Amino acid sequence: MSALLEIRPPGPRQKSWSVLSVTAIVVAVALVALAILAPWIAPYDPDAGDVLNGFAPPSPEHLLGTDSAGRDILSRLLVGARSSLLGGAVVTVLAASLGTLIGITAAWRGGAVDTFISGSLAVLFAFPGIIAALIAASLFGPSLPTAIVAITIPMLPAVSRVVRAEALRQISLPYIESARVQGLGVLRICFGHVLPNVAPVIVAQIATIFGFAMMGIAALSYLGLGVRPPTADWGVMISSGQSGVLQGHPEESIFAGLALVITITAFTVSADAIATRLDRGRAS
Repeated sequence: MSALLEIRPPGPRQKSWSVLSVTAIVVAVALVALAILAPWIAPYDPDAGDVLNGFAPPSPEHLLGTDSAGRDILSRLLVGARSSLLGGAVVTVLAASLGTLIGITAAWRGGAVDTFISGSLAVLFAFPGIIAALIAASLFGPSLPTAIVAITIPMLPAVSRVVRAEALRQISLPYIESARVQGLGVLRICFGHVLPNVAPVIVAQIATIFGFAMMGIAALSYLGLGVRPPTADWGVMISSGQSGVLQGHPEESIFAGLALVITITAFTVSADAIATRLDRGRAS
C-alpha cells in the first residue's frame, strides 16, 4: 500500500501548483532576459520624445502608445525593467547575505553577543524606512544606489531574526554536537552544516525581500528619492503618468503598475516554489 501511495499521480491541487510554479519561473526568466536585452530590442530611444506626438494612442508604430512627452511607453517599460530588477536584486542579495551572517553569528555566539545584536536589530526595526530614505537622499542625492541603501537597512532585522531562530534550532540538534566532537572549526560548522539547513528559510525570505525591494524602489522613485526623471524607471513612469490620468490618458501609469505587479508576483511564486522544493529535499 505504501508503495502505491508513493507512486500515485499528484492530485489536482498539486498539478495546479506545479503549473503555477513553472509558469512563474518562465515569466521571471523572460523578464530578466527582456531587461538584459532591453537596449537592443527597445523599438525607440526611451528618452527621446516628440512633444507633437504626446499621448498618442496604441498603434502599430507605438504598441503601447506614448507619454506626455511623446516618448514610446513600450521602450521605457523595457529599459525601466533594468533599474527595477537590478535594484531589487541588489537589495535582495545584500539583505539576505548580511541578514544571514548576522543571524547565524547571533545564534552561534549567544550570550552577550546575541543580546547586543538582538537589541541593535530591535532599534533598527523600529526606525522608519522613509526616514532612512530621506537621510540617504539628503547625504548622497536621489539615485538608485541611495534607494538601495535606504531599503536594505530596514530589511536586515526581519531577515536576521528569522535566520537566527532557525539557526538556533539547527545548533541544538545532535549533528552539530557531533561535528563539535569531531573537532570541526566554527566556520566549517556554520557554513558547511548550519547554513545549508537554513537555506530553505533564506530562500523563502528572498521572495519577500525581492517583492518589498521592488515596491520600495518604485515608491522612492515615485516620491523623487530614487531614480530621477527622465530616466526610464517604473516608479518614475507611475509618477509622471499621473498627469496623463487627469487628462484621460492613464496608459503610462497602468502599464508600469502592471509590469511591477506581474514581476513581483512571478518572482515571489518562483522563490516560494524553490524554497518548498528545497525543504522537501531536506526532509527526504
